[in-house]
Amino acid sequence: MKKYIALVLALVCVLGLAGCSDKNVTFDIGTANKINIKSGLTGDEVNIADNEFIQSITENINSLRFEKTSKVNGKVGYAYMLTWFDTEDNQIARITITEENGYQISHDGYYYKVGADLCIDTELIDEMLNIALSSAPAPAPAE
Repeated sequence: MKKYIALVLALVCVLGLAGCSDKNVTFDIGTANKINIKSGLTGDEVNIADNEFIQSITENINSLRFEKTSKVNGKVGYAYMLTWFDTEDNQIARITITEENGYQISHDGYYYKVGADLCIDTELIDEMLNIALSSAPAPAPAE
């Protein structure tokens, strides 16, 4: 009888782990040298190489748990697109933050909803985008 109970418990644990690994996702962004931020709301785009900012955004995204919700069909509008690059300017990761159903991530053809009681710090992203734009040199006048 004890062997039967142990077998059932082992089976429940294995099935439970398999279910969790399929639904909950974290994004391993790694170490980046530069981040590109593009606003889908305004079309503004900046590259930021400030390590403190990159770390803040990366930690915010990495601290969240995401649940895969549905497949993306067709083109998707977005609030922000974040792309991380390494020291050789190779893309490490790209995520798109959409406003559908509250803020969620669009990544590799799927939507990922942020776990309960957590949020993507879009105010920080917007603030850094505005700071970078205000410190950028003015475009040359047209001739």
